[in-house]
Amino acid sequence: EKMWNELHDKLQSFNAVVPTVAVHSNGRPVKLPWGTSTLKRLRIKKDKAWSDFDSDPTIAKFNYAISREELYDQENIKLKVKYERKITANLKLNCKSFYSYLRNNREAKTCIRNLDNGDGSRSTNPKESAEILANAFSSVFVQEPQGPLPEFRPDDKVFTSINDLVITSV
Repeated sequence: EKMWNELHDKLQSFNAVVPTVAVHSNGRPVKLPWGTSTLKRLRIKKDKAWSDFDSDPTIAKFNYAISREELYDQENIKLKVKYERKITANLKLNCKSFYSYLRNNREAKTCIRNLDNGDGSRSTNPKESAEILANAFSSVFVQEPQGPLPEFRPDDKVFTSINDLVITSV
């Protein structure tokens, strides 16, 4: 029981990176490993409630959509915990499913490569890409002096109107 609780706590730390609903590039939802027909029906009802709210935004429809979303989330969490218990119970017999689950739910899945250097060439390794990104970010930020911020006095170069702005229609 103690080992289960420890493993369960570690799996709970992954909840921030495990998607509750993933979507393929074609817009269709990905089938979750813990997905059931009940969960699918709840998702459809939740989506319909939000669609109804979008077409006619009233407080009653908003409250109904929120309640449908809460029902879906509760069922999703319950089924997800049940699935995690199942794969951890079978860890000694089938460790592949457990590690597959962890691998598929990593936070960082890809790296950034082949960025434009600005001179027409492209980066060839992660170190060059990191340098290009660091240079881009450092060019945006202003180095401010250390210490307290200067005091703002309303009479210091404050413009109350813009006189030289000309607006024309196209």
